[in-house]
Amino acid sequence: MSSTTEKIKEKLDIVEVLSSYLKLNKAGKNFKANCPFHHEKTPSFFVSPERDSYYCFGCGAKGDIFTFVEEFEGLDFVGALKVLADRAGVELTPVDPKKQNHIERLRSVLEETTQFFEKMLTTHTEAQKYLTDRGVKMETQQAFRIGFAPDDWHQLEEHL
Repeated sequence: MSSTTEKIKEKLDIVEVLSSYLKLNKAGKNFKANCPFHHEKTPSFFVSPERDSYYCFGCGAKGDIFTFVEEFEGLDFVGALKVLADRAGVELTPVDPKKQNHIERLRSVLEETTQFFEKMLTTHTEAQKYLTDRGVKMETQQAFRIGFAPDDWHQLEEHL
């Protein structure tokens, strides 16, 4: 499915897609709006065409066109895929269920691994100090899901 998602992303601009749901205002090379996922008076929802993603500094919502459509319309990934494929004029082809199950397991392992490293960062003050000293703000750490890899690769293995 990744080739299908890539085709859709190539044909659809994140600013176009999100502006069909929200009123986006230019803010430098990015765009901003009031976040559709929580109530706010001052815009904290930013769309980066360069990164092809969005991030809300108010509630932490983040993602790409697929996650936005999922959240905004209350769909699962397949539903968002169908909506965006139709909009992009990309034909969806059925995926072998065995292959799909394998892909979902891989995504699950990657997400669990990311969460593990994010948690490791919260427990290592030296790593946190390093990021602070380098000027990396907490919002940036969260947006890019920065973590910390301990000097013991068995920890992740045991965790998983």
